[in-house]
Amino acid sequence: MMKKILLTAMLPVLAVMLSGCLVRALNPWLADTTKVKDVPLVGVWYDEKNDVAAFFAADGNGYRLMVVNDRKDTACYVASLHRIDGVLLMSVGPDSRQELSVAMLPAFLLFRVEMNKETMAFHTIDVENFDKHLTGSKIAPAVTGSKKNGFVVNSSTEELTEFITAKLKEPNFFYAKPVYQFRKISMK
Repeated sequence: MMKKILLTAMLPVLAVMLSGCLVRALNPWLADTTKVKDVPLVGVWYDEKNDVAAFFAADGNGYRLMVVNDRKDTACYVASLHRIDGVLLMSVGPDSRQELSVAMLPAFLLFRVEMNKETMAFHTIDVENFDKHLTGSKIAPAVTGSKKNGFVVNSSTEELTEFITAKLKEPNFFYAKPVYQFRKISMK
């Protein structure tokens, strides 16, 4: 019975991490030197269209993130907010404090974040154009996957930070349409 409950709770994690439409990294996307804490992220955020709530709590130099969907499935992550050349980015990955009973790829996702005091939009890396951005980059040999199945990047955080910094403002690096559009509903 307990395994069934754990499996049900892990479904949102598995859906995000194993989805074919994402670019995932095995190491954090961005170096600690780009982290910022000057953005009012702590609190409860709600995406009405996707019926998803996100709870952000401060945790050292980053955040703990709990996501709850419309079926009340819960998943916990670690998140860090970064700023490079004026662009706000969020790295979201597995929480090492969570015990996983289901084998899954422990991967990090990267989002471009548009934010003001009341709203926050997450844009994912454009999987349709990702391979074009790899041309000539140091991380190209460390990338596996495809547009259909998504990509997995096995490069160091330093190489990933360098790659993101170089590609950040190029057209079609992130999707123009956000995958989530949150509205802040609570400060704590």
